[in-house]
Amino acid sequence: MGNLLASLGLGQPPPASVRTVPKYITAILQSCFADHLAGNLRKLHAQARVLDFIVALADHLARDTGREARRIRVVRRLREELDRLEGAVPCLDALARRYGLSERSMNALFRQQYGQSIHAYATGQRLEAAHAALRGSDTRLKVLAARLGYSSVSHFSNAFTRKYGYRPGSLRREKSRN
Repeated sequence: MGNLLASLGLGQPPPASVRTVPKYITAILQSCFADHLAGNLRKLHAQARVLDFIVALADHLARDTGREARRIRVVRRLREELDRLEGAVPCLDALARRYGLSERSMNALFRQQYGQSIHAYATGQRLEAAHAALRGSDTRLKVLAARLGYSSVSHFSNAFTRKYGYRPGSLRREKSRN
């Protein structure tokens, strides 16, 4: 395909997305062929129906694009909320209700936009905040874990170790040596 495009002097084709067209719109095209009409009247009828089809399709795509843009705005607002969040991450059900989406679609949209689930993103943000706090303050692990919404120091310590490959206490000890 690339060789054919190059030989024709064309670049790569733009990315395309496939969307289903509702039956009520495709039915407009099927009604183009009126057997009861002949000659120029039949031709004029077909042209009018094709124009009706184009208008209905454009209207459908505009609504679909508007809905997608709204969903993207919702996901961006959710991310901003997660970035400001202190403490425990609200449950997915509560977030979904607040933003007017289902849990599944909200998480899928978030993953599509940011490459990870809502929970993984929020956990990563909390652990990055914890890492910065451990390096920049003498806050006790118990206080830090509670502030970040972990139910216990061991849960916090395990999550921290999974992300960074070392225990939070070792970071604290390294800081005190310097």
